[in-house]
Amino acid sequence: MGFKALLMPPAIVATGTPPITTYAEFMATKTPAIWYRFTEASGAAVNSGSAGSGFNGTVPAEWTQGQSGTISAVDAVRVDSTVNATMEVSGASAQGFTNLTFAVLLNLPTGTLNANTANFTSGASSNRLFCGINSDGTFSISIRVGDNFSQVDTSQLVPRNQWVWIVTRWNGSTGAINVRYITASGVASPTILYQDNSATGTLNLRYGYLGLGEVVNQKTDEYIYDNSVWSDEDLTTLQAVTPF
Repeated sequence: MGFKALLMPPAIVATGTPPITTYAEFMATKTPAIWYRFTEASGAAVNSGSAGSGFNGTVPAEWTQGQSGTISAVDAVRVDSTVNATMEVSGASAQGFTNLTFAVLLNLPTGTLNANTANFTSGASSNRLFCGINSDGTFSISIRVGDNFSQVDTSQLVPRNQWVWIVTRWNGSTGAINVRYITASGVASPTILYQDNSATGTLNLRYGYLGLGEVVNQKTDEYIYDNSVWSDEDLTTLQAVTPF
């Protein structure tokens, strides 16, 4: 009696992209132009972004590098003075952005803040996007596109004495701009600080100033400038993978 060969079904191969579980994996999916990780113990802040070392940041005397942070053991800078401690980017020539995301990971101390603490960016006077935190800890934003200017001092408080992401997203094609903060505790999704859907145009920003100054013991861990608009899913992932 002959035997027939048994035909085995083909093996099932799993497909799809594995989930992102770490901050390093998340950043590997991004190509920011400017990315200051603040892992240096001293000296300039080295740009890990695609714009390269020509956009390293000059660390002011009022900052102390090599501070304990959240992404890794020693990867933060601390402000040590009440003067306006502003880091300038070496290649800060005007750049025309229609799409933009910038994200800053901050830790603001409790108590009274000095005026315009944590100014995240400023650009050319004719076109700019400026975000800051006021003396009472509330968030403010001003936008200028050509002759159109608006400034809003919101009533939204930025959390203190904890690490918090402030993420600003600008889409000049659709006119959508929104700013959210992201923390670990008690926030199911990123919280909106500011939102507008009519701010169309191109911002001729500089790659920036990072103004952390005017409050002692304020820390910053990460500073990211990306020429694309991060999605809501990106922000949810960022919240999940940041080791707050």
